[in-house]
Amino acid sequence: MKKLFLVALTAMLVFSCSTDNTETAEFENVDLTVMVPSKALSESGEGMYYGIFGHNELKYLHGKVLINAANNGKYSASIELENGDQIKFEGKKLSENNIHYASKRGSFDLNIQDYTNPITTNVFIDKESESYIVAKKSNTRGGGPVVLGIYIDNVDSNFFGNWDMIGDGSVSSFGFGFDLSTVIVSHVGLVNPRIDSTMESEDYCIGVGFPFVLVIDATITDVWADNQTSMLGGFPASWSVKSIVGFHGDAVNPYSPVGTCDPSSFGTWSWNGRTGVMFITSTPAPVRGFESTVTNSSPYNR
Repeated sequence: MKKLFLVALTAMLVFSCSTDNTETAEFENVDLTVMVPSKALSESGEGMYYGIFGHNELKYLHGKVLINAANNGKYSASIELENGDQIKFEGKKLSENNIHYASKRGSFDLNIQDYTNPITTNVFIDKESESYIVAKKSNTRGGGPVVLGIYIDNVDSNFFGNWDMIGDGSVSSFGFGFDLSTVIVSHVGLVNPRIDSTMESEDYCIGVGFPFVLVIDATITDVWADNQTSMLGGFPASWSVKSIVGFHGDAVNPYSPVGTCDPSSFGTWSWNGRTGVMFITSTPAPVRGFESTVTNSSPYNR
């Protein structure tokens, strides 16, 4: 009987150690914000992806997602939430084009059959099933620019959602900053967000160009998307934002050398008889990875 007890105890210890080792090895400790996308995979379903994570109603489920789809031969992902939390996922390839990512806080599936249009499904985070991920293929370290925002109706507080923008990481037509190419608008009660990937060129005070984001320093980010029109839910939405994140004053106004740019702390929109405001809430850390390149070429820093 004593021998049987010792055998059982040994088996329990071995199983316990095995479980601990598996749990430790499950999450690869890799910082995806500094991982460089493989040039060899730039026109392949494999590689790096980045984009927006959000929920149609819960504002705390909002952030930037980075996805490693065999860029280094492995599969992992991370979501950097606006509140500073980071959710890390371990991926498992289910078939040639389908990958499942999971963590203790949830999971999602990614289809990479068309790398220009990756499809995420079954986004389930913190027991919430109405979350979504909109992703793009990344060719730059840390992914392209991501701008997180929210909106609300001027008179109806029950009409709200996320108003986000992402770009492909290319330098803007002004020669500094980074183009924004897609707007993603969620709405309370709707599981899937509305997406518009056609941005209008506009005559800004610094010249004619497309919407862009400029990182001025570690805490001030400049977002410009003026006089835009997007088809959302079958109706055209007119919207504009000339906002500086983290800056609300005139003492260090970076536009003073130009004199004709008037930034605001919020943007405006109109849609189907409604009007409201939007607020750019953050531009996650990976965008600030471009900071030294952007600020050196910015006319505001000459």
